[in-house]
Amino acid sequence: MTITINDSYLTPFQYIFDEDTLLTFNTISLNDDSSAIVTVILTFDSNDGTFTLDPTATGLSITTYTDTNTNITTVTFSGSLANVNNALIGSTFNPNTHYNGNTTLNLSVSSSVDDGLGNITTTTLVQDITLVITAVNDDPVLTPTSALLVKEGEANVVFSNAQFGLFDPDIT
Repeated sequence: MTITINDSYLTPFQYIFDEDTLLTFNTISLNDDSSAIVTVILTFDSNDGTFTLDPTATGLSITTYTDTNTNITTVTFSGSLANVNNALIGSTFNPNTHYNGNTTLNLSVSSSVDDGLGNITTTTLVQDITLVITAVNDDPVLTPTSALLVKEGEANVVFSNAQFGLFDPDIT
């Protein structure tokens, strides 16, 4: 069994993309005996974003669990090799709004193949996929929070940022 990513990225198992951009995994595939029953356990930090399997995928058993103490999410899904590959090819990672930095998807893949005589061979591979989410310069937002009144002839008028409702998402 092998895990393959066919893409133009310089480093295998690494994706580089901008914050606030949905990443679609259209290049991941598993290669194994076509009769294999495959189980994938994917873990990631849900503080960084959300992972979604291709919503059109069928023939899978899927469970999702998020540890409320660590915010680590585990998605477990299993099915035939073809169904698992179909689910992976259209899967997405959507970083949380304005999140940038590195995050890791940990992929553990187990494959079970029956040799036809009732002997089942199970193989497990573990692969980390690094997501490098680059920062972009977000436009500042100006939303006046109250009416600004100035008396005619008043020489020195000072306004505060709070009166303008100035917010820059890049500065926290």
